[in-house]
Amino acid sequence: MKRLMEQVLGTSRRQEKRSSSSAITKPLTSVSFRFKGFRFERAALLDIGRIGFPTSVSQISMFLMAFALTTIVVSVAGPNGVAVYTTGWRE
Repeated sequence: MKRLMEQVLGTSRRQEKRSSSSAITKPLTSVSFRFKGFRFERAALLDIGRIGFPTSVSQISMFLMAFALTTIVVSVAGPNGVAVYTTGWRE
């Protein structure tokens, strides 16, 4: 993964050491991307999918439940009911 980031960002340990010492006096203002020789790693994509897919399904189900509950509150109590219902979410 580290090698992949070095390929994409075009950095190496030597460049990081140089830039970290000069970062105090001179801030970095740009980032360059180099995609020459870039290859997707199948294992990394599978890991992203294993984590991302269930997370996406979870977020979609939470949205649908919030939408359904808000719709029920609107149909029963109107805008004032929604105001009271959402007050509980505020800290």
